[in-house]
Amino acid sequence: MVGEDAVAALHARSPYNVGHVESPRTAGGDRYAHAAALLDAWQREGVLIREDAPAYYVYEQRTAIGAERVARRCCFARMQLSPFAEGVVRPHEHTMSGPKADRLALLSATRVNISPLLVMYEDASGAAASAIEGATAGEPVYAATDDRGDEHRMWIVDDPAAIEAITAAAADSTATIADGHHRYETALNYLGERGAGDEGARWVLAGLVSEDEPGLVVLPTHRLLPDARPSADFADRLGELYEIEAFDSLDALWSAVQAG
Repeated sequence: MVGEDAVAALHARSPYNVGHVESPRTAGGDRYAHAAALLDAWQREGVLIREDAPAYYVYEQRTAIGAERVARRCCFARMQLSPFAEGVVRPHEHTMSGPKADRLALLSATRVNISPLLVMYEDASGAAASAIEGATAGEPVYAATDDRGDEHRMWIVDDPAAIEAITAAAADSTATIADGHHRYETALNYLGERGAGDEGARWVLAGLVSEDEPGLVVLPTHRLLPDARPSADFADRLGELYEIEAFDSLDALWSAVQAG
């Protein structure tokens, strides 16, 4: 989530910052129509261009996790939509109607996936990893460092053999949504509105990351229950589902959390 202050800062940074489209702000009128008009203008002006040939885009993010600096690579691609009931795409969280309505209004107006999902897949043979490693041996086409010190790099993968290797690996695997459940369900709703005859509506932008990617780090979400009044057997019941470790103090607990 990006707060209002951060959105305002992105808007002020450049008239071409994608924040103007992702989180459109207008003095009046339809902000979703405003986002669509911006995208049309950027294409006319050459700010956004269409590649001459199909390609994947490998994106690498280097960030700090505690005292360690890690690099995670994903491959931006279009992913075919599949209802959850089919078992091809696997979710792990519930969604809320408000954010989905907002994203559907933006998608309907722009007809563009502005933010990618983050999706995990199994590269059982390692063929995709090998293709990505080869494609990223050279200098990236884009490189930047953000205000937090995170480094971002991107390579264009347009070699037919590399494209085939990545495609085959992803096609043979189920897809687990790591982030972007609202966007995925929004894309399904949009497809329902447009109908299967709209080829573009059958796909969604996704960053595909191998489950074996060394930089794929899943951090815990900690919950405090300040008003809870657990029963006497509460810990025993939790132990049926989780591994429980007791600590003598909050300091000891926090030290363990920091250590990972």
